[in-house]
Amino acid sequence: MPGEPVTLTVDEGIATLTLNRPERMNCLDMETATALFVALKDAERQNARVIIVTGSGKAFCSGGDVKAMHDAKNPERFLMELVKPIHDVVLAIRRSPAVVIASVNGVATGAGCSLMLACDLKVLSEDAQLSMWFAGIGLAPGCGTGLLAEHVGRARASEILLSGKRVDAAEALEWGLANWVVAPDELMPFARGKAAELSRNALVAVGRAKALLGSAWENSLEEQLALERHYISISGLTSDFREGTGAFAEKRKPVFKGR
Repeated sequence: MPGEPVTLTVDEGIATLTLNRPERMNCLDMETATALFVALKDAERQNARVIIVTGSGKAFCSGGDVKAMHDAKNPERFLMELVKPIHDVVLAIRRSPAVVIASVNGVATGAGCSLMLACDLKVLSEDAQLSMWFAGIGLAPGCGTGLLAEHVGRARASEILLSGKRVDAAEALEWGLANWVVAPDELMPFARGKAAELSRNALVAVGRAKALLGSAWENSLEEQLALERHYISISGLTSDFREGTGAFAEKRKPVFKGR
């Protein structure tokens, strides 16, 4: 809807969340970040199996609302309060049972780049530009340092964070920050096609795979193997397990119900 900071559509198990402040390059103020969190949860309540996050206009997300930061009477408190809903969004994406795809048009800067990094899969337009140059406006990074290092390692994360380096789409693909790069007019059709392909998978199993990927960076090998043993065993209780193994035995495509 016009005037809403985030729009949500759900069609055949695929949700599209669109940041809708094109006149401000979809920057995140508290209202927009909170609306994005609410939309993510609403998509889950509508049983979305795949969620696409994108931006309207010429940008994916230009980061936090710098004008609002500058105008704040108490910048320390304002920044503390602003970061909270942005962090809530990052955690909601990582914890969502759905596959979350970032469809990145134009720039993804600061917290906008962090939003992209939190997503499970990333498709970038050829004209996309990524940056984490918080220091350029006098800020320590408010989000995304761990996500960035997880993707590219310490050396390249240091280059991006400390030098102000802008990463174009081709380099993002080379460095492991993107899964696919496509022409601008192919961006959303490609993302929707990939979402349709992924939506046919077993939702419960996908959510557990996401949880295991998230814990792999923190757990010892023994802890991770124990968690894998737990998740694979309880998967045997799901209807999707019965359907998946039955379809395999019967040499047909499975039809999963997400339970």
